[in-house]
Amino acid sequence: MTDPQAAGLRSYTRFALAPGAMPAALIVLLGSALGPSGVGLLSAAVLESLDPAMPVALAALGVFVGIGLNLRSAGDRRAFAAISIQAAITMGLVGAGVALLLPVWSTALESPAWFSGALLTICAADDLLAVLLGGATLAVLREPAPAAAAMLMLQATSVTLVIAAAGWILLSRSAPDTEQRIFVIALLLLLGGASEYLSLSALTAGLVAGFFWEAVGGSTRVAIRRDVTYVQRPLIMMILAVSGARLELTPVVLAIGFPYLVLRLVGTTAGSAAARRLVPAWSATDTSLTLVSPGIVGLAFALNAVRAAGSDATIISIIVIGVIGSELLVPLLKPREAME
Repeated sequence: MTDPQAAGLRSYTRFALAPGAMPAALIVLLGSALGPSGVGLLSAAVLESLDPAMPVALAALGVFVGIGLNLRSAGDRRAFAAISIQAAITMGLVGAGVALLLPVWSTALESPAWFSGALLTICAADDLLAVLLGGATLAVLREPAPAAAAMLMLQATSVTLVIAAAGWILLSRSAPDTEQRIFVIALLLLLGGASEYLSLSALTAGLVAGFFWEAVGGSTRVAIRRDVTYVQRPLIMMILAVSGARLELTPVVLAIGFPYLVLRLVGTTAGSAAARRLVPAWSATDTSLTLVSPGIVGLAFALNAVRAAGSDATIISIIVIGVIGSELLVPLLKPREAME
């Protein structure tokens, strides 16, 4: 028997934050139990006080994904191709299903129908493609005209690269350990704050900065990756707990959430099967995406998008049901031989 973490697409066979960590689904359920709909420890006032920290957490997650993307070896490139195929097929199938059902669902959702459909589709995948599409979606929400949205994305990317380049120069001249960690946290604050000010995707900003630092390499990249990893787990746990606390199990949420869960299961299963078939030489290789629990990127983008578009507790709850339901059911539905 082989290591179950090496079977199939690891992003869907492993759903812990890291070896020995608490499963993501359990953290979300715990957040729900502690939230306003539960015992109220994470009350509406507490969630509001956590809001300023969310862009920083989202930027850190984006940096973690981007800076860990190493395509220098053939194995890494195969892994990237497999996960990208999986994400594209998942979003395609989920998007088609959502498009058919959206005319019925749209009356129950606060956001514009196109935005709700895009959000549900993008949040079904955990991939760089989903993060980039999410950034484009928020840009279109700000500027509906395609040319204006493209210019807004270009401006946001330029600001991010300026921050990333300045941070690289600063870190290359700073003392190691504590001083560098302070500078890295300051960079995350800048990335998250700039995205929040522009009402754009902090996830995408973090991803672009991570790409830059991965490309320049050297000791600075090592320091940033070390320090982002240091803060990554508590920030991800905050994202999961806040997502769970915002869960509201209303009749509308259940009526939309369960069909969305089915669409997500069909999409992820078909995407995994297609990726294994189309990339037969793929082998489980650690990349940034395999170190992040599936569903976390989707939940993070949902929180990011709702902050940019305005409050919509209904769609957050629907996405939580889809993410947590699929993470609990996928291992049970996976054929036994795929786990051995």
